[in-house]
Amino acid sequence: MRSSLDLTTAAATKGDLVRTLDVYGWVRPRQESMTEVRAPVTGIVKEILTTPGATLMAGDPIVTLQSREILEWQQTILIEGNRRKKLEDTKALLEAEGRAKMVELLGGLRVDAAEKKRISTELDLIEKAGTGSVAQREVNKIRGELESARASLQAKETLAEAYGLSANFIAKVKAGEADIRTQNGDLPPDYRRQLREVEFNIQSSLTEEKVAVTNLQSLGFEEDRLSRLREGDPDAVVNTITLRAESPFLVTDLLMKRQSSLNLGDPILAGVDYSEVLIDAEIPEVEIDQTLSRASDTVPIRIPALDNRVFEAKVLFFDTTVHSGDRKAHLVLSLENTEDQALRDGMAASVGIPVEIRHDALTVPKESVLNDGLEKVVFVADGDAFVKQAVKTGMEGFGKIEVMEGLDVGSEVVVSGAPSLLLSLKSQEGSLVVGHGHAH
Repeated sequence: MRSSLDLTTAAATKGDLVRTLDVYGWVRPRQESMTEVRAPVTGIVKEILTTPGATLMAGDPIVTLQSREILEWQQTILIEGNRRKKLEDTKALLEAEGRAKMVELLGGLRVDAAEKKRISTELDLIEKAGTGSVAQREVNKIRGELESARASLQAKETLAEAYGLSANFIAKVKAGEADIRTQNGDLPPDYRRQLREVEFNIQSSLTEEKVAVTNLQSLGFEEDRLSRLREGDPDAVVNTITLRAESPFLVTDLLMKRQSSLNLGDPILAGVDYSEVLIDAEIPEVEIDQTLSRASDTVPIRIPALDNRVFEAKVLFFDTTVHSGDRKAHLVLSLENTEDQALRDGMAASVGIPVEIRHDALTVPKESVLNDGLEKVVFVADGDAFVKQAVKTGMEGFGKIEVMEGLDVGSEVVVSGAPSLLLSLKSQEGSLVVGHGHAH
């Protein structure tokens, strides 16, 4: 007869079979995953952008704050930008004036050197010709001019040395061998002092701006708006800012209301980061030794609330302290949550602690193996029919059982609906039921 049962099948496979110690556990968040968002600035809550129970991802909006501090930081950026422009103009002017002073000094140095040379040459010619042709008073006058030229030249040489120019460069200037328009950046000392002061003020301004920018960036201030502020655009100024989640978490409680006044550090909301959870497995006292000698730190778990979905968790630590009330220790596992963070605090978990690994074992799902009196049987798909097949089983694992005799690799066995199929078969003679099913 044709069966009206809705059946599912699975293939017998070969691979590693892990015998497990099956215990009970539950999901709980990591202690460090408990979070509380606090006000990063003083302000007033203008808009609440989330609700309790909402799962926020990194970058999702939480709340909009109106804050005087935000205005002040933006004002600082505008003021310091304008201040630096003025300082840069002052710097350029000082450099130009300083260079002009140096050119004036070096030009005077060259002129005085030439004048001294001219007078000295003239005096030499007169002295060689004899003083008879020239009045002594005129000779004395020329000698006085020479002394004056020497004094003027010496004064300029001394000033040039005080400005930091080398004796070699000064000599070349006097000889007309150096370009007085290039002084390798040398400026008069008073100009150098003023320039150092301007440079200090520029760096101080940059620091003030950087602090303001960093403060705004820490609040998630828009980068394009920051760029406009740095360019001196006053229209970029805003008096509110939207705080955003830094990492994924579940909102558990709102700790403020709209129009609430917040001080720095006041709580805004509480939440839990469920991106990674813990599984707290209860280990009976008599199983502590077996758990300590487990075959692997990778532990399969099944979550009934999620349609018995199976996950792989990692052993975090084993607290072997036995609690006096229930005589149980606790094995704590770490597990990455699903993309939609479906694992939540308090969910029950079936935990299979690996105690033995058998390689190259032929296995089928546990649900497919039934007790039929003195033997164990499975139903094997054969076209549109299902044939009852006796099997010899071996080691049991987490959701699987070893088949030592009676099946081949790839045999499709009934999983869901197998007990109903056995009852249907017992109502008729034979070992074959015709029906329909589908593979998983």
